[in-house]
Amino acid sequence: MTSFLLLAGAVLVLLLIRPTVQMAQNVAPLFVLVLLYFVLLGLSRRAIARQFAQQPGAHGPRMLLLDAAGAHWRWNGGSSDIGWKNYIRTVEGKNHFLFYISPVNFIILPKRAFDEQQINELQSLLSQQIHSR
Repeated sequence: MTSFLLLAGAVLVLLLIRPTVQMAQNVAPLFVLVLLYFVLLGLSRRAIARQFAQQPGAHGPRMLLLDAAGAHWRWNGGSSDIGWKNYIRTVEGKNHFLFYISPVNFIILPKRAFDEQQINELQSLLSQQIHSR
C-alpha cells in the first residue's frame, strides 16, 4: 500500500507541474480509490472499537496459569483451558507473546505482566511444550 501511495503522490506532483485535462481524467480513478481506502479503513477501526466496548468479557483483568497440562486462562465472565498439543506455535515479540491455536487465531500475552525471571521461565516452558508444526 505504501508504494501505491508513493505512486499517487508522484502522479499528483506531475499533475501540479504540468496540469492537463487528459492527465486529470486519467488519474481521477486512482485518487478515488485512495480516498475510498481511507474511508473504509476509518469505518473498520470504528467498528473494532465499538465491538470491544460492547464486549464485557474483554474488559478487566485476566489471569493465566501455566502447568504441565497446558494454559488455563481466566477472565471476567469466562475461562478457557487449552492443552499444549492444541498450540501450533508461539511467537515472541518485543512487548508480547503470541500463542497460536490456528494459523490465523492467536492469544496475546503482554510481557509487561511478567518480571525478567518469569519471562525466562516462560520462554523455557514454551520451548519445551510447543513445537512448531
